[in-house]
Amino acid sequence: MKAAQFKKFDQFTLEAIRETFLAEGFPKAKIDRYVENCGKVTFCKTSSRSLLGQMADMDWFVDGFIDDYVPSDSINLVESNIRLGQIILGKAADYKHPIDLLKEEMEKL
Repeated sequence: MKAAQFKKFDQFTLEAIRETFLAEGFPKAKIDRYVENCGKVTFCKTSSRSLLGQMADMDWFVDGFIDDYVPSDSINLVESNIRLGQIILGKAADYKHPIDLLKEEMEKL
């Protein structure tokens, strides 16, 4: 992303979510409801070791395959997002695929 694009980071984020969900095959109506329920994109610091550990794991995975997707003209690397959704994450006895958790949430809409 370019510096000017960070001013609209929340718009880019929601558009990337929408684009990735469409590529995952979710119905447009459910995606629209999901995005409407997202509210405003906010950023904050965390000291949650669990969350930081999961972020470090995702970083490690992305580092292993990012060269498959760059360079790219697109800010949103949909295929990379889909690949990340298939990586198992979680706590010791509760590992899950992010895409499966998302499917559960989408069923509630």
